Amino acid sequence: MDCKLDARQSSRIEFTWHGFDEGDAMSGRGRAEIVGDEMQGHLYIHLGDDSAFRAVRPELPRASRHASAGQPEPR
Repeated sequence: MDCKLDARQSSRIEFTWHGFDEGDAMSGRGRAEIVGDEMQGHLYIHLGDDSAFRAVRPELPRASRHASAGQPEPR
C-alpha cells in the first residue's frame, strides 16, 4: 500500500494497493476515514469492481486493555 493523508480533509487517507487473489495479480485504489468509532471507506479494483467497507475495533477484555496501553494490570 502507498498511503497519503488527504490534503483537503486531514481525517481521510487515500491509498493505492497491489496484491494477489488466488494467484492473480490485482491492484487498485481506495480511501478511508474515521467516522465516530469506526473506519469507513471504499476500495476500487483496477478495471474491476468496487466496494464500500467499514471496520469496527473489537472491545478488548479488561486485562488486555491495560497491556496494550503499556500499563500494568490492576491488582
